[in-house]
Amino acid sequence: MYMVCMENCLNMVRGLRPAHVFDLKGSKAGRYVKPDGSGKAKGVLKDLNWKESFFKIRMPQSIMTNIREALTRDVNFLRAFNIVDYSLLVGVNTQDAHNRRRFWISVIDILQLFNMKKRGERFVKKSVLGQKDVSCEDTITYATRFLAFAFEQVFAEAEESGICDIGMQGFEAFM
Repeated sequence: MYMVCMENCLNMVRGLRPAHVFDLKGSKAGRYVKPDGSGKAKGVLKDLNWKESFFKIRMPQSIMTNIREALTRDVNFLRAFNIVDYSLLVGVNTQDAHNRRRFWISVIDILQLFNMKKRGERFVKKSVLGQKDVSCEDTITYATRFLAFAFEQVFAEAEESGICDIGMQGFEAFM
């Protein structure tokens, strides 16, 4: 047995904790957390919750370029080692004492190889069950879908330079 210990990327920053946490893979299959009896989705939310929330992390073009390059390098590294099923973990907080919004971002779940078990899962879901959008994909398809979701749905360039913010229309759906 092997064990990997990593620092918690959702650690408090100056006493703040994320109000909402999203586990994002870029897939639609099984990627929605249904609201509870009060009409609020709770726990770790997923891709379709993110899309439904209208969240966007807006940042200046220079920071966006750095994020794109870093995330692309990370994904290419994982793909080179035949790894799939990783996620972009995003923690979102409304605002701090200085009226600033905070977010936490990390790539997690980086230990799943695209092995025979995963190949079999993909075959059964696509060929036998006829599912079109499955979470389990080969490394190239997985990486492409993951990056597309990140840069089409999660991150956005701010209209003004110097602004780094989270757009939050629809935020009350998760309060």
